[in-house]
Amino acid sequence: MNKFESLRSIRPIVIGGRKKKKRKYSRGLGELQVVGGRLTKVTEKAARDSVKGLRMFLRASEKSSRRKQDGAIRDLGVNLAKGVGKSLEESSAIPEEVARALSTRKSRKSVRRRLKITARLSRALGLK
Repeated sequence: MNKFESLRSIRPIVIGGRKKKKRKYSRGLGELQVVGGRLTKVTEKAARDSVKGLRMFLRASEKSSRRKQDGAIRDLGVNLAKGVGKSLEESSAIPEEVARALSTRKSRKSVRRRLKITARLSRALGLK
């Protein structure tokens, strides 16, 4: 038994595993499903962000009620402002994410094609 025979039984350790399989869609429906999935992720993020704002409001209310008598009621406006502010701060990127979700190669091509048709029609009709 030479020194190389023992090395043949050693197997390499694979890190990372297999690649994800590419999703398959029916012709014409793939774009709709991709955009739908992206919009679902954006909606999920919006829900998480509003929960963060609600948690901030609850924390502030509890703190107010511990500090002074009827504190939660007395500081309601301030605590609401803190919660809404946190919600808005967290969800400020949502419009950009919606735009990214809707901006796909196919949708941009479609818009370009419609604009070209509109331009031709307006030239043909003499509109400026």
